[in-house]
Amino acid sequence: MPTNKDQLFSLLTYTGKWQTTEIGHLLKRTMFGAKKKDVDFFEKKSLKETVTILLNPTENLITPPVNDYDQIGLYNIPFGTTWINKPYSNPEDDGQRIGSFGKWSIGKFIHQDRSLTEKMILFWHNHFATQINSSRSNVIWNHFDLLRKNALGNFKELVFKITTDPHMLHFLNGEENTKLAPNENYARELQELFCLGKGPYANFTETDIKEAAKVLTGWKIDIEKSETYFKDSDHDTTTKTFSGFYNNAKIIGKTGADAGKLELQELLNIIFKNSETAFFICRKIYRWFVNSDITELIETKVIKPLAKIFKQNNFEIKPVLLALFTSEHFFDPSNFGVQIKSPLDFCIGLQREFIVEYAPKESYVVNYSMWLYIIENCNEMGQSFAMPPNVAGWPAYYQAPSFYELWINASTYPKRNEFSKIMIDYGYNREGHFFAVDVIAFAKQFNNPQDPDALINDSIDLLYQVNIDPESKIQLKKITLLSGLLQNHYWTDAWNSYEKNPTNEILKNTVESRLKNLYRFIVNSPEYQLM
Repeated sequence: MPTNKDQLFSLLTYTGKWQTTEIGHLLKRTMFGAKKKDVDFFEKKSLKETVTILLNPTENLITPPVNDYDQIGLYNIPFGTTWINKPYSNPEDDGQRIGSFGKWSIGKFIHQDRSLTEKMILFWHNHFATQINSSRSNVIWNHFDLLRKNALGNFKELVFKITTDPHMLHFLNGEENTKLAPNENYARELQELFCLGKGPYANFTETDIKEAAKVLTGWKIDIEKSETYFKDSDHDTTTKTFSGFYNNAKIIGKTGADAGKLELQELLNIIFKNSETAFFICRKIYRWFVNSDITELIETKVIKPLAKIFKQNNFEIKPVLLALFTSEHFFDPSNFGVQIKSPLDFCIGLQREFIVEYAPKESYVVNYSMWLYIIENCNEMGQSFAMPPNVAGWPAYYQAPSFYELWINASTYPKRNEFSKIMIDYGYNREGHFFAVDVIAFAKQFNNPQDPDALINDSIDLLYQVNIDPESKIQLKKITLLSGLLQNHYWTDAWNSYEKNPTNEILKNTVESRLKNLYRFIVNSPEYQLM
C-alpha cells in the first residue's frame, strides 16, 4: 500500500495487495462485473500482466448480428444469416436490423473476452454521442465497427475517421455543410465536445468554429454504399484563419479530390497541438474509469502526467490506460465503490457475475430475446442503449455536481430491484429457455460454502466494493442462511445433506431458498449498486 499521502495522488506503480478486492475493483471498471473465474485467473498474474491482457484483446474474428426477426422471408435475408452490408428491401427491414444490432451488442457485452474492448466501445460511443435510430442499419454497423477497431488505438486517427464517418456526417449535419450554406454543427462539437471541452482553458472562439466549418465543407454520403465521398465543388477554398487560442494558425484553401482530407488533417494538427486536447481526454477517461471528482490536486498529480504521456505517445490510448490502471492512485481505497453502476453495468454485470447460462450461440432467437429484454429493462432504469439523450452523452458522465448519482432515483432503483429479484427467484422465460441465477452453482465457486461465515465473506468480497461491518454480516447470516436461527450448523447441516444427496428435491429446495434469500438481499442492497 502507499507509504505516504503523495503516493495516493501519483502514477507510481501500485505495489500493494493483489487479492479479490483489488482485482474486482479493476475488473468492474474495465469490464462488466467481476466474475469469480476471471478474478482467479488474474490473481495468478502480476498487475502489469493483468492490465496488458486487458489492453490487448484476443478476439480477432467478430461474428456479426443476424436476422432473428423474419422467419418467413419478408425481407430477403435468410433467417439466421447476417444482414450487414446486404441490400435494403424496405424501411421496416431497416428498423428490424437496427434492433438486431442492439440485441447483438448486449450479447457481446455479456460474452466479452478478458479485455477492455467492450467498455471502451461504450466509452467512445458516449464521447462521440450519436443515436442509432438516426441512420440506416449498415451505416450504424459500420460506425460501431469503426469504434471497435479503434477503441484502443490512436485517438487522433479515430477523430479523423469519425469526422468522415457516414453516421456522424448525417447525425451532425456534416453532409449539409457547403461553401454556399455553411453548417457549423460538427465544427462546434469537434472542439466543444470531442477534443477540447467547455472548460476555462478551452478558449476557442466563434470565429474558430466558423473557420473549422469551412474546412469541413464538401463531405457527402452515398447512402446506398454506406460510404462518404468528397465533392470538391462544394468545398470552401478560401484561406481559413484561426484565433490566438490556436496561435493564429492558417489553413490555405485547397482544391481537388484530396482537398477535404488534406485540410481536415491540418485542422486536427492545429487542434491537437493545443495542450488542452490531451488534458480534456484524460479528464474524460478519469471520470469514466476512476472518479467524477477531479480536485486541483488530482489535476496536478494525475491528469497532468497522464496528458504528458498522451502527447509523448502521439495520442495513443494504451499508454495512458496502462499508466492509470497500474498506478497507486487507481488503487487508492478512496476510489473503491465511489461510482454508481450504470443500468448497463448493473444488468450485464449481474448476468456475468452470477454466470447466467445462455443457450448455445446457434439459438439466436432465444438469446436475442433475452438481450432485448435487458435493453428494455435498461431503458426503464434510465439508460437507453446507443441512444444517449443528447450530443454530450449520458449526463451521469458530465453533469456536475451529481454525475453518477443521476443513475439512481425513486423510480429507477425499484426497477433494478425488480429485475434482480426475478433473475434470482424465478428467472425469465424467453422462447422456452429460462435465464436465471443458479445460486447453488454460484456458491459452489467458493472454497467453503458449507461455512456460512466464509460463504458470506467470500460472496461480499466478490460482489461489493465497499466494506460491510461484522455485525451487519452476522444479521445477514441470521436472516438468510440460518433462517432466523443462531447456530452455524443449521446452514452447514443443510448444505452437507444436500451435497450427499443432490437429487433430493427437498434438500435442494432448502439450500436453494436460503441462498436466494442471501443473494437477493445482497444484490438489492445499496452496496451492490456501487463499483
